[in-house]
Amino acid sequence: MITGPGTSDIDLDQGQVATPKNSRGWLWQGKIWPAFWTVASLLSLSVNILLIVILVLVGKQLFPLKQLLTQQLLGGLYYNFVQMDQAQIKTEVLVTDRIHVSDSIAVTFDLPLSQDTRVVLTRDTPINRILSSVCKKSFRPITGSSADCRIPGRS
Repeated sequence: MITGPGTSDIDLDQGQVATPKNSRGWLWQGKIWPAFWTVASLLSLSVNILLIVILVLVGKQLFPLKQLLTQQLLGGLYYNFVQMDQAQIKTEVLVTDRIHVSDSIAVTFDLPLSQDTRVVLTRDTPINRILSSVCKKSFRPITGSSADCRIPGRS
């Protein structure tokens, strides 16, 4: 066996290399915090590399996705709204039921006027079959006669 400072123990009879007792691994060095930071750094680097690869792959698809959204999705929506705006719904509704209305509504409308009213006619107005009474010299009225009259209008 050959030993020396900073060298590994070599057993010449069996051809095996024995690790020295004071050398430690790159991950576990006997302390928890350096091992934790080593694992965390490796994990962080691998996640960052994975995210960069995903970002590059998605970035390549950005322009086809933009074209898909603008031409097919938004263009299709616009075309459909134009078609709906131009659409007409035509139908016939056949009603076979009868609705019977038998109401009598009394309407009373009194409009009291306490002022003089002036009426101006814009054209001649005919009044047909006016019942008139004529007084003779004997002051006995003759009633029941009818006449037609035309009231002239102002032009």
